[in-house]
Amino acid sequence: MFSYQPTIRWTSGGTATQLTFDGTAGPYTVQSFDAANGDIAVVTDYADIPVRASGQNFWSVDTVDTSDTNLALRLKEGFETPNDVTLALFDNSGAPVALNMPPTRAPSPSRPEAIGTGRPLANCQSVAFDGSTSRGGKPLSFLWEFGDGNSSTEPVIAHLYRTPGRYTAMLKVREEGTRPGAGDAIEVPVHVRRAPIAMPGDDIVVAPGEVISFDGSTSQPSDSPITSHRWTLGDGTIVDGPQAQKAYDAPGLYRVALRVADDSDHPCNFGVATRVVQVNFPRG
Repeated sequence: MFSYQPTIRWTSGGTATQLTFDGTAGPYTVQSFDAANGDIAVVTDYADIPVRASGQNFWSVDTVDTSDTNLALRLKEGFETPNDVTLALFDNSGAPVALNMPPTRAPSPSRPEAIGTGRPLANCQSVAFDGSTSRGGKPLSFLWEFGDGNSSTEPVIAHLYRTPGRYTAMLKVREEGTRPGAGDAIEVPVHVRRAPIAMPGDDIVVAPGEVISFDGSTSQPSDSPITSHRWTLGDGTIVDGPQAQKAYDAPGLYRVALRVADDSDHPCNFGVATRVVQVNFPRG
């Protein structure tokens, strides 16, 4: 049973009323009369699209664009409940769309809740994704779309990105069944970057007391400038800055480390490299 322009009653107490319809060709034109400025939405598989609702005693018209075909109109609240509202729906050709009757009470909660995180890992190419805290009727199905053309149905997974850059991953969760609104989706921003590369210079052999100049200014930044250089000179001496000088009095091998970093809020915001200084024994 269906109707092209039904007048229906939605209830008080915050409970939503829902009418399903078979999507054909959007965008859709939604008309409402006497809706008391309520909350009207087109329910798709993974999102609710708000629709402008009429006040009392006049028509309101809004347009909704979606490619989904499993759809519903949801109505709730407003300044007068219970309330009788008249609805009409048209496809992109202007043809009326049949609304399935009778109206039903919308499920509560209306859809599952996708909750997902993406955490960069120390190798600077992989991201750990976790959607396991998503809420909804069990069992939930999961789909991670990583933004680089790859995907996974695992709720928790580490994904390797081949190219640095900024990506938008998407987590989709879905309850069992075919009702409109059985799924939810969220976007998770991803930043993949290589670490800055410290360039402390080549290994060197010197005599005791010989002054050595260290220069890390050729170190290579990532996608933001290097903001700090720290030299650890192998004998307990630490110098901050791109350049340093040192004279070693005692013969031996000294491992000099340069740590460069930028001010990005990312685990791959630093790089470390070493060079060896060999101080020869003086000739007798």
